[in-house]
Amino acid sequence: SFEVFFATSTNGGQTFSTAEPLSEEDGNESSDPQISSEGNNVYVVWQDFNPGNFDIFSKRSSDSGQIFSTPPENISESTEDSLFPQISSEGNNVYVVWQEFISGNSIIFFSFSHDNGQTFSTPDNISENTGFSGGQQISSEGNNVYVIWSAPAPSTSDIFFSFSHDNGQTFNTPPDNLSESTGESSRPQISS
Repeated sequence: SFEVFFATSTNGGQTFSTAEPLSEEDGNESSDPQISSEGNNVYVVWQDFNPGNFDIFSKRSSDSGQIFSTPPENISESTEDSLFPQISSEGNNVYVVWQEFISGNSIIFFSFSHDNGQTFSTPDNISENTGFSGGQQISSEGNNVYVIWSAPAPSTSDIFFSFSHDNGQTFNTPPDNLSESTGESSRPQISS
């Protein structure tokens, strides 16, 4: 089965430690890892098959990746498939966004931690749509969190954007349609 591994370098990338498994080697698929770091803190998220469906899992390290928290934290805790996580960190805050399949729709969910990834908020639906939303990306700076994705528009697919100015506690509603195109808009990227 697929598992998530981690290696660290303390000399500017000249050499790396032996790769160590972060996901539990339990025969279930673990894939699509993403990583963020802030100071000595390292945060890793991935999708993990949690008998019956995929969930989003997280581990954290406060010593530059030498030791990681155990067991992994289930952030999504859903009965539906939660896939393709993205992560950003700023100060003590960690932000995670992912795609969740519910009743034939693909929706963008978001969760935050204000305690260095020890606990996460109840997931929040920030795309508020029907149809297929995906390609989510996230960025953060100061108290601001920015999320971008592609989603159905009246005649095609457009790029949507949502922001928070209070560390992810609330987002603008409804999300802004940035592309407003008559063609297909997809694969957004974002930086702050």
